[in-house]
Amino acid sequence: YPRKVGKKEAYRIWQKLKPESDLISKILKAIEKAKTSVEWSKNSGQFIPHPSTYLNQHRWEDELTYKKDWRE
Repeated sequence: YPRKVGKKEAYRIWQKLKPESDLISKILKAIEKAKTSVEWSKNSGQFIPHPSTYLNQHRWEDELTYKKDWRE
């Protein structure tokens, strides 16, 4: 995860979620995709949510905006 803050709180929420392998995979894929989004790349990552917020608010379900590929 790009933001290295609030690790203890994020871990507490992770334990509360008790994610199974399919949800873990979904969350990790969503994070990889979010890293390329407009929201997460704006202002040097200023708008990347804290890990605890990401988990607590189920942000992996968010619809994010992506820059159009210049080759398209």
